[in-house]
Amino acid sequence: MAIDDRLEKSIEIFSEDLDPDLFKKVVSKAIDQIPHFGKEINKILFGDAQRRVAERAADVFNAVKERVERIEDAKIDKEFLKSDEFMTILILAIEQLQTTHDKGKMEMIANALANSGVVGFSTDSRKELFMRILRDLAPEHVQTLKAMLPRPIPKHQGASHAIPIVVKSPHGNDLAILQNLAAHGLVEEFYEKRRPSISISGSPTRSEVKREVEKLLMDLPTQCFRLNRFGEDFLRYFGADGNPKPIDEA
Repeated sequence: MAIDDRLEKSIEIFSEDLDPDLFKKVVSKAIDQIPHFGKEINKILFGDAQRRVAERAADVFNAVKERVERIEDAKIDKEFLKSDEFMTILILAIEQLQTTHDKGKMEMIANALANSGVVGFSTDSRKELFMRILRDLAPEHVQTLKAMLPRPIPKHQGASHAIPIVVKSPHGNDLAILQNLAAHGLVEEFYEKRRPSISISGSPTRSEVKREVEKLLMDLPTQCFRLNRFGEDFLRYFGADGNPKPIDEA
């Protein structure tokens, strides 16, 4: 018997004798040995996990149903719903239900699925990109994005534009969140330099000039962040900007 034949035969015998649940049993046994944690981990992995994902999926698709029922038939792109692109977006949405418990993100997923088939949104080529970006964001990222939405100017002030929100000199956790959002292209980072102020009058001494020059050199630019158009469109796709209109109608 050739070596290849013996190898194939050995694999076949091993496969026949192998208990299909053996891996699950071994892993479960190992987990069970972990003090305090083991029981709960086993319960989640081999019991509650599938049920919880199913419950999340049911909540999301019920929310999609409610949203679609409020959309006029003429605004539904029925051809897009048959496309591979919509299937990809749907799969990405379902994947996220396994890794998020945040109600806000699940609501955004429901909005995105409903919006995907609406004329205006259906032709935007960035939907898959938006969905993949959302997968990488924690609830804190989304909250920060919403807080950076431009504030509309009251109509009685006679203006129709909105005031952009600029976050200046963030530190710690806020800085980490904003830099992550900038890495995803949702906010832009820039530096703001104050107009120099020199308090020298008359005939300044050498030490006075030196002091003012040092002040100018030490006056570093201020690190700033603001939501950009890509970030605004991202929030609109997920229905998180308070504007239900498609991107090309907003």
